[in-house]
Amino acid sequence: MSARALHRLFLIACSALLLVGCGLRFAYSQLDWLLPWYLRDYVTLDAGQRGEFDRRLAGLLDWHCRSHLPEYVALLRAANATLAAERVEPAQLERFLERGEALWREIVGELEPELRRLAAGLGDEQVEELAAAFVRRGEEARAEFLSGDESAQHAARVERMEERLRRWFGRMTPAQRERIAAWSRALQPTTEAWLEDRARWQAELLDALRVRADAGAFAP
Repeated sequence: MSARALHRLFLIACSALLLVGCGLRFAYSQLDWLLPWYLRDYVTLDAGQRGEFDRRLAGLLDWHCRSHLPEYVALLRAANATLAAERVEPAQLERFLERGEALWREIVGELEPELRRLAAGLGDEQVEELAAAFVRRGEEARAEFLSGDESAQHAARVERMEERLRRWFGRMTPAQRERIAAWSRALQPTTEAWLEDRARWQAELLDALRVRADAGAFAP
């Protein structure tokens, strides 16, 4: 099974953090039930699979708390000190991005074997349930992001951008809202490409899952 497909499978679960309307501290402390809850929207695990998933998730969260959270604290404090300066150069921020990407690669390295075991244990009906969920969620995404004319899509895009920024910066001033609108107008629309890419990796994942009984074909 391709590593890319497995990485994407975990991203489905992790995207729950972007959808729940709660603080980061609450969301992180509740991951042991948030991720299974979100996963249920895609595939129904039986009691044995759910128990195995819960045990492995608990181990992964314990590893992450011990190995990564202290570094996150240090990294965020350093970023906060950098941003407090009157002038910030792009190169100063680049190092935070690079370290964040390195930490993400470490997470993927820990997750991949666990996801491979979970995926290998899915039944045929579960794989087809996952395929149907991909179709359903794809249709929902198209209705949400591509409905209406260009003007309506732009207005919806600005609203989403404002909502995400408010989570970090609070209420926007009229001048800031205008800058966000101008920023949105300057961006090249990528929604169609994003949906096509998502459909492509979902198809790759399903192809891999349908040969999961073949240990050789299902290998990394």
